[in-house]
Amino acid sequence: MKTIVKYTLIAALSATGWSCTDLQEIDSSSFNATNFPNPSNPQTYQVIALDPIAYLRNMLANQQTWEVHETVTDECVVPTRGSDWFDGNRWRDFHYHDFKSDNNRLINAWNWAYFGISKSNSALKVLEEADPSAMRDNYIGQVKAVRAYYYWHMLDLFGNVPIVTKPDLSEGLPTNSARADVFKFIETDLLAAEKVLSADVNALTYGVPTKWFAKGLLTKMYLNAEVYTGTPRWDDAIKQADEIIASSKFAFTDDYLSIFAYNNGPQIKEIIFAIAQSANDNASMQTFPQRFLPKEFSNSVDYKGATWAGYSALPEFYNTYDDPKDIRNKQWYVGPQTFSNGQPVKLGAKQVNITNTMVWGKANPANPFDLGNCDECYWQGVKNMKYGFDPSSTNANQSNDFVILRYTDIVLMKAEAEARKANNPALALTAVNQVRSKRGASPLTSLTWQGLLDERGREFAYEMWRRNDLIRFGAWGKPWGLKPNTETQPFKRIFPIPLQQLQAKSKLKQNPGYN
Repeated sequence: MKTIVKYTLIAALSATGWSCTDLQEIDSSSFNATNFPNPSNPQTYQVIALDPIAYLRNMLANQQTWEVHETVTDECVVPTRGSDWFDGNRWRDFHYHDFKSDNNRLINAWNWAYFGISKSNSALKVLEEADPSAMRDNYIGQVKAVRAYYYWHMLDLFGNVPIVTKPDLSEGLPTNSARADVFKFIETDLLAAEKVLSADVNALTYGVPTKWFAKGLLTKMYLNAEVYTGTPRWDDAIKQADEIIASSKFAFTDDYLSIFAYNNGPQIKEIIFAIAQSANDNASMQTFPQRFLPKEFSNSVDYKGATWAGYSALPEFYNTYDDPKDIRNKQWYVGPQTFSNGQPVKLGAKQVNITNTMVWGKANPANPFDLGNCDECYWQGVKNMKYGFDPSSTNANQSNDFVILRYTDIVLMKAEAEARKANNPALALTAVNQVRSKRGASPLTSLTWQGLLDERGREFAYEMWRRNDLIRFGAWGKPWGLKPNTETQPFKRIFPIPLQQLQAKSKLKQNPGYN
């Protein structure tokens, strides 16, 4: 989000004198129906609903929830470089799928989601006690939809998690709920929300849940229902996707990278829902360039922050980008590097040359995951720059709104659901070629399940869907990089419940397969 006051998300905060950052600290449980919200002032309703919505940005704080979805996949790896990026072996454990309940990334992902759920429950308590009105119901719908999104993360990552609907422990210490029951809870929230949410798509509804966000998340839920519950829901996925497509509210965007640019926003017709960011208004947690790029990009003409060269793509994933005409290739930094002004990015006399290689084991045979601490070691593995530089930023934070749901995903999910219903991947070929045409890629003449997975990888790299896709396509257990084959360990399709939670809440039980 660039000129933040243009949009509802920040307009409400500006009216009250609060920033997004301030709003995260507000305890909405202190509000009550006698003084807040005020029926004559709609913005007081907004402020309550925006508390859990604004907190979504913390998903990207230090990228920790994002990392739990991404760095366990074949599209993103964080190798050790000498002592750099060692971090207690948590990146190595993620890559090898050696998941441990004390991994702080898992702890932080759990805490982020449940803090967001708690904020949602507090907001709902206030809104539901207010006098009934269409305005009130719309904000209740926003909060239920955002709570459903927090719970989707818990369903997808941890499976058998507590369902908590009160802002306190009045219901007692939480206990595990079966994954299918969590699915049902989310579905119920979304179905209720979509009935009262706004169907408008404009600058005023950008960055907050709408009817189409609820339907988009329902499409994602139904597409994965067989994984989550054991029962496929292909027709339900098709129905929700059809309604989004038939609304004509959204469309493909011809300029792929503009969807993710620093000035993206409501003008991008592809975006169904995005988490708003604004680097220079203390309202951004988005720092992708810092985490991907080699240190030679630090404090440069393009980027005003320090860069850490942590994340890279595995060569086998990048190799699926096999059409030189495909504009999606432009999201990758590979080969000799130059700044936007044409000047080479240099280390001394050497131009930085990012390679599509991972030389496992050469630098440290005792730990193959250690690429070594040489300069070129940091240049191994192509870097994703889908969320490109924000020239207005004066620090590491960027103004690129983080895209959660977009139209292309709806089109491909519908096609996949139709293909899975008939057990025939070729039925998705028309939709895949429709997308490829928009991206400048040559049409395919045939399509397999692997081909459909590859196309989703090319389209949605680093958008936090890869783990979800790999599991649904039955590819999660396959080896990649240094990761061994884990086909015989299906329990690893969900993570262990963090040890911290098990110790603090004695009624919780660990997911099967983990100690």
